[in-house]
Amino acid sequence: MKRILLLLIPLFCVSLPLSLMASEPRTWNLSTQAEFLKGKLHGVSLTSDGRITLAPAFEQRADTSQAYIFSIVQDRVGNIYLGTGNEGKIFKLDKEGKLSELAALKEIVIYTLAADADGHLYAGSSPDGKVYEISSEGKAREFFDPKEKYIWAMAFDRQGSLFVGTGPRGLIYKVGRDGKGAEFYDSPETHITALCAGADDLLAGSSPNGYIYRIDPKGKTFVIYDSSLSEIKTLAVDRSGFVYATAIAAGEAPPSTSEEPRRISGPIRILPGSPALPPAAEPESSFAPSAPPSRSEGKRSEVYRIFKDGIVETLLSSDEDLFYSVVVRNDGTVLIGSGKRGRIFSVDRNRSITILVQAPEEQVTGLVEQGTHIIAATSNLGKVFELSPTPSGGGWYESDILDVKIPSKWGMIRWHVEDSTGAAIEFYTRSGNTKIPDSTWSDWEGPYKNSAGEYVKSPFARFLQWKLQLPANARASAVLSTTNAVHSVMVSYLQQNVPPEITGITVHPPGIAFQQFPAASTTGTSVGGRAQARANVLASRIAREAEPQSVRPIPRRIFQLGAQSISWEVRDDNGDELEYSLYFKDESESEWKLLEAHLTETTYTIDSKALPEGNYAVKVVASDAPSNPKELAVSDEMVSKTFAITNSPPRISVKSSMAKDNNIEIVFDAQSDTTVLYLAEYSIDGGEWQIIYPRDGITDGLKEEFRFSAQTVSGEHSVGIRVTDGVGNVGTSKVIVKM
Repeated sequence: MKRILLLLIPLFCVSLPLSLMASEPRTWNLSTQAEFLKGKLHGVSLTSDGRITLAPAFEQRADTSQAYIFSIVQDRVGNIYLGTGNEGKIFKLDKEGKLSELAALKEIVIYTLAADADGHLYAGSSPDGKVYEISSEGKAREFFDPKEKYIWAMAFDRQGSLFVGTGPRGLIYKVGRDGKGAEFYDSPETHITALCAGADDLLAGSSPNGYIYRIDPKGKTFVIYDSSLSEIKTLAVDRSGFVYATAIAAGEAPPSTSEEPRRISGPIRILPGSPALPPAAEPESSFAPSAPPSRSEGKRSEVYRIFKDGIVETLLSSDEDLFYSVVVRNDGTVLIGSGKRGRIFSVDRNRSITILVQAPEEQVTGLVEQGTHIIAATSNLGKVFELSPTPSGGGWYESDILDVKIPSKWGMIRWHVEDSTGAAIEFYTRSGNTKIPDSTWSDWEGPYKNSAGEYVKSPFARFLQWKLQLPANARASAVLSTTNAVHSVMVSYLQQNVPPEITGITVHPPGIAFQQFPAASTTGTSVGGRAQARANVLASRIAREAEPQSVRPIPRRIFQLGAQSISWEVRDDNGDELEYSLYFKDESESEWKLLEAHLTETTYTIDSKALPEGNYAVKVVASDAPSNPKELAVSDEMVSKTFAITNSPPRISVKSSMAKDNNIEIVFDAQSDTTVLYLAEYSIDGGEWQIIYPRDGITDGLKEEFRFSAQTVSGEHSVGIRVTDGVGNVGTSKVIVKM
């Protein structure tokens, strides 16, 4: 679908003087999921094709008052259990939604919970990891002690055996109903971070190489996928036997230590990566264990689907969100809980990706399906939410901040609505001059209700933000509403016109000429006339904004006798099309003379033979006239350093020459009126040229004296002398010597 980038803006009756404004309007257009993802969602969903719709209801059900909920499990009768940190507490959320503290272990973190077919609850604690059996009354009994530092994951198989994934030795233990366990698999990895029991095999995920293992009942192990990321975070299997996994870019868990971590009472940020213990001493900083860098190419997290034949499909990939949890619903829909912005993603059978909801907390660390509802556990802070198959009572979306770089005048805001119910959809805007909205920003202006366009009332400024308010919708479907879907939101604006800035002028060595490549047309067939000229300027701008690296090719440098080249660097914060005028004058003159006007390239080669000899400077004037009315155009100028124009070759004056005993000795002077000498050479009878140094040892003056001697045989000899000045002019002379 093609999008019109140009929106015409009429004159506004505002206090900003028109003379300060650039003439070309621009448009801030948000239309894709990737663009909308930069904003904030509350009570709204965002579909894969960039539509903002009303979200299913997402309501808080419980608050553990803990910093983190690391683990969540459901027993056979529907009770939810939550493992938290950093006080080692386990909570129970019963079927009626009542939250109670079930147990508190002496270890400070509960990374994993498991419930067997009989409803017994087991907790894996860290550090100094142990497995506890928790009774319905909350009594904790030590069930299995593997003598490991960390217990990351647990899973029951169909026979009732408990598998325990540990670190930092990467061992998996198999524990019987009597609590007696033994090593089941000794992996080459440091940590076993995820476990899931399949129909016949055990699935395991590891760190730091991000392997996914399939292990048969006899312990025979096969790697079914080697992730490009460092850690497999969670594993799940659907009814068809497909394996789902989330992976994150993180290093190893922290090494074993004998120091007892301190308990933390205040909220701290969860590790954006490996499920390692948060640092007690720095309650507001992210924990990042020392580890090798991720093998992922810039991606921080991914979600995989592995088919029975071993084919691996990447469902989600992000360099911002961290995918912590996954659940496969009975209808085949995959839900993924993420970190940083607390989002729940939905991937349907057609691979359409929807951001269902955004939680008020930072990480969605656990998901459990409970009938037609989804229970979500969060961290920072540790709370429990319920995702219901009913529409929310309204919601809003807050856009990212637009930075137009220069204080600007706002035009119209427009949007498109699909399947409208006629309900009032409202937009609001605010503006300011700080990167982060604060008390200095304007209040929210609005509401704007006309999707065809309304003028933005916010004061002109550098930054702008808009907000969308969706009303409650009784026609919304059980999971995702398709009515009142908003997409393609556009805001037009006009920047204050600022002068271009010439940042430097380079005078290149004499003899360098610039050869320009033919400019490719940005508009196809060219049509004459003033209107078409303006259209060509617009097309050029659109091309530059679309592909800024392909504006103009770098000119080719070639050698050309008598050439004197100038180049300059310039910037324009408006992105206007620029033209340049070049002036020159000799250092003895007081007025600048126009050399050439309406230049579009930033290089120029002067034919020095067209100018009298002397020491010159050039002045470059950059103007944005091609993009602005004549009376509103502004410019900048800069003067270069002085350079010499010399067309006459150095003069050579032979002062003496003599020959004696097969030895020739010649003394001569060389002189230039305007530029320093560069090189002196001699040649005997057309032989190789030999370099001569002046008496003072350096060829760097307007006048130099040279003396050289050379041995040769008897007879008449022709001695050639040539002197080159700093701009490439060559003077020659000849001396006849008889031996």
